[in-house]
Amino acid sequence: INAQYMGIHQSKMIWRIVLPLSILLFVSRCDPALVIEVAREGLTTPKTTHIARNQGLNLTEYNDTLSEYGRQQQYLVGLEMRVRYNSSVFNGECNPLNIFGYSVSKESIMLSGQVHLFGICPLGSNKNITADLVEKSYPPFDFPTKRKIGEELGLFATPYNFLPLPLHSTYNDPVFGAEESDQHPIPMPDLPGSPEEAALDAAFKTSLYKYIAKLTGKNVKEYSAHSIYDTVQEFLSLAQMKKLDSVKRSKIEEAQSFIHKYFKFYWKKDSKKQYAAMFFNELIQKFKNAVAIKLNPLLEKEVPIIVTIEQPDYDKTKIKYFLYEIGDLQMYTYANVLKIADSQYIPPSSVLIFELHKTCELDKHMTLEKAMGCFKVDIKFNDADAKGRFCDSTCKLDSFYTKAKAYFGDLLKAQLKPVLTHHSLTSIY
Repeated sequence: INAQYMGIHQSKMIWRIVLPLSILLFVSRCDPALVIEVAREGLTTPKTTHIARNQGLNLTEYNDTLSEYGRQQQYLVGLEMRVRYNSSVFNGECNPLNIFGYSVSKESIMLSGQVHLFGICPLGSNKNITADLVEKSYPPFDFPTKRKIGEELGLFATPYNFLPLPLHSTYNDPVFGAEESDQHPIPMPDLPGSPEEAALDAAFKTSLYKYIAKLTGKNVKEYSAHSIYDTVQEFLSLAQMKKLDSVKRSKIEEAQSFIHKYFKFYWKKDSKKQYAAMFFNELIQKFKNAVAIKLNPLLEKEVPIIVTIEQPDYDKTKIKYFLYEIGDLQMYTYANVLKIADSQYIPPSSVLIFELHKTCELDKHMTLEKAMGCFKVDIKFNDADAKGRFCDSTCKLDSFYTKAKAYFGDLLKAQLKPVLTHHSLTSIY
């Protein structure tokens, strides 16, 4: 990997991580036409502090935000994506026109997306300022530290040549904020008092609930599945951050099992399909656009590139990598629809990756639908290959699309309206 973009002259630690990974991950294969990464947010600080208060713990961070552990998780995942796709997708550089980051509009998830992008374009990714423009790049007003900091930066545009990338988000989101969207109103699940909650209570009350009650100092009779959920998440966060003493692995696994089953019961079947259909509409349209971009140079009349949630003025033909930073509900829903990780807890910073590969030559007589047969979808969940509900043995794109339509029915025909997006950037260094 080109040292200019890894910042080797500024950060030997990064290079020690990247070089061994680049050797291990080098494989000879065709380059993806498109990569879509769906990432669950990193480990967050607890939403509740019932356990922390009862155990006399002093948490140094705000509640329900990305923890320092989560920040490291997201940075390392982003760095892994940089190594994995450095030559095949990113062409050894960081070009903001090639990478599109998108996030659920929630603080901890947006922070996860920002650190994730920092891993994809780590220290040293920015371009230097030319020597003749150094002083001309100073702000147009004076302040005491301007010249001192400018001298320290030298030819660097930012400290360590950090390159900020835009992260896009909306409040009324047609893909991720489905329950809040006027376009796609979905009834939220009604877990309290339901048979599903009764089944969870029967399975966990005498063991996990009793253990959590001991940690919080509360009466176990106060707890049911919906009322204890946030506290179980607090326990898992504190356990992973090593804030609790003598936690047995069996208790962590039981808490993870509770969270997994909670999400399995979260959506009724029809609501789950309706919620997931909005993302798969987006995913399949991205695939179709990628095929059209490859096919159009051969055609007299181009296939239109359909914009969904990007800015209308964004150059769709240059985007090679999409990052969707999402929460636990979305990750469980999409994985469940795909029949991936059906029987396991999905930890923070898990990733679901879709790669689109061209498998045969295109010609000018092909329609878009015919050309889709010349592409296949490779799906990876964390570090394992996955197939999922919509894949056969080859997972050709036309077959993937057919199976998705059969599963979602009319839900997959709904066109998402273009939505203006907000950029959200933060200083990471």
